[in-house]
Amino acid sequence: SGAKQLIDMHRPGLFITGHSHILKVLYDSKYELLHINPGAAGKQGLHKKITFVRFTIDRKEIKDLEIFETGRGLWH
Repeated sequence: SGAKQLIDMHRPGLFITGHSHILKVLYDSKYELLHINPGAAGKQGLHKKITFVRFTIDRKEIKDLEIFETGRGLWH
């Protein structure tokens, strides 16, 4: 609920969250922003893959978004 209040107040075009271990990139039309959850990146947990995203911000434009996935073995 605190995040929703801040989004309503500041109206960002990009909202990055984490901790769910589920990769998600979607446009939220209700709040008019791009919501990115880069997914799983820790050394511990049940997930078998590491996921992350890379993108470019050019003024107010978000572009060149890439999604990466690799095995957890590279981080140990």
